Amino acid sequence: MMAKFRFAWALFALTLASGIVAFFMVAPDALIPVHWNAHGEVDDWASPIFGLFLIPGFQLLMLLIFAALPILEPRKENIGKSQKAVHAVVFGTVGVLAVAQTAIITGTFGYEPLGPKTIIAAVGILLAIIGNYMGKLQSNFFIGIRTPWTLSSDTVWKKTHRLGGKLFILAGALVVMGSFLIEAPYLVGLVLGVILPITLYIIFYSWRLWRQETARKND
Repeated sequence: MMAKFRFAWALFALTLASGIVAFFMVAPDALIPVHWNAHGEVDDWASPIFGLFLIPGFQLLMLLIFAALPILEPRKENIGKSQKAVHAVVFGTVGVLAVAQTAIITGTFGYEPLGPKTIIAAVGILLAIIGNYMGKLQSNFFIGIRTPWTLSSDTVWKKTHRLGGKLFILAGALVVMGSFLIEAPYLVGLVLGVILPITLYIIFYSWRLWRQETARKND
């Protein structure tokens, strides 16, 4: 599966290369901006080695974990059937991290960094990508809506992910639109206000489906 993540690996390579180039262009004692507050102001700094390679490190760790899924996942056959969905989610997540790396590097050299609106818009796009492929995920222990009820029933898994996919696409659209319409200080509240209710409802929905299925079996 590692070879099939080639686009995600290529994006990781570009992110890493950008960190390496930037590392040799800054002074060893330079401070790298690594976090911005809701107003777009830098509120945390780090050394070049940490600031420029933290994001590629996250990307690499994630890619290695997902590449090892055929070994780690008890339901290997289902992971094999979910390859397109897994690849899309991995590439989307690596892409959002690449956007964060771009913000760090532009900020390092004094350019106007990508603001919170861009980052939040990227998160919204990722939510929509996840939602688009969620219904194609087969039951597994590593990726998807993994509640005790979805993991205990293929029917509950499929119905939950079918609804969850639609809701995640809606959430992504709302977050992207909100990133253009809402002021930066309120963007985190926007994301939480969209994701938390949807997540809680999906969990409740999976439990309700399981209860209904259990009741039918006991009749």
